[in-house]
Amino acid sequence: MEIFVLIIAFILIILGVLLSFIPSMPGTIVAYLGILLYVIFDKFEVFPLWLFVLITLITIFSTFIDNIAGALGVKKFKGSKHAIIFSIIGGFLGMLFFNLIGLLLGTFLGAFIGEFFVAKNTKEQSFKVSLGTFLGFIGGLVMKIIISLFMFFSFIVVTIKAL
Repeated sequence: MEIFVLIIAFILIILGVLLSFIPSMPGTIVAYLGILLYVIFDKFEVFPLWLFVLITLITIFSTFIDNIAGALGVKKFKGSKHAIIFSIIGGFLGMLFFNLIGLLLGTFLGAFIGEFFVAKNTKEQSFKVSLGTFLGFIGGLVMKIIISLFMFFSFIVVTIKAL
């Protein structure tokens, strides 16, 4: 049973890391569920309580930041909710058809389209809002990736030490 739990926890953590590269996907939460599963069965014999508490707090923080990072970028550059909605749609469609480059361009172009065509802002203002949305998006994504990798390496180090 112990090896089965270890394998499932490892799969969840790997899946969480992979999902962290995709916007609006709960990568850190999935990785956290892997660690939580391991800790429940481990009863803190191998995985230290302080590390689990740290990872719990970081997961809560990253979930909060991931959900507001793009919105903060829009707000900073005085954009509308249309920029947020269209940046998500553009990022998804871009990723669907053109992988990572499409994701990046789609996020930027989606925010621009939302601001320029729907919110009826000037080209200059729409560009600024698009840039703010893009920077917020990238900041949130990078943070999510770093946190999920931290969880992965923490799990690996703790598990190897236990062997």
